[in-house]
Amino acid sequence: MHKIMPFSLDDLAANSKEVQDSVNTACCRRTTKYRLRGVAQIEEHVYFFLLPRGSEEEMEDYVFAPLEESVAHEDIIGMISDRWSAGFDLVGSFDVYGTLFMVYARKQEND
Repeated sequence: MHKIMPFSLDDLAANSKEVQDSVNTACCRRTTKYRLRGVAQIEEHVYFFLLPRGSEEEMEDYVFAPLEESVAHEDIIGMISDRWSAGFDLVGSFDVYGTLFMVYARKQEND
């Protein structure tokens, strides 16, 4: 069964790290493991769409990376490519009162 986690922009503005931790906890630290597969911002809410992770799929961590300033179109493409080269897959983005957050997935390191 899929899972949808909604958060208000106010929640994200107050503590985006706490929301990031909530998404990671739901995906990786529960009996049913999930993968974050979509982010949708609709008006004053951001919805994180989670799907069950197959037994063969690797575990992932999720990172909300804020862009501190406006970035040109060409720079966004380069930034996403650089992150991908470093092992981060772009899942989506959302805007919290003028601060754009990029949401990335990365495979968990095997300890």
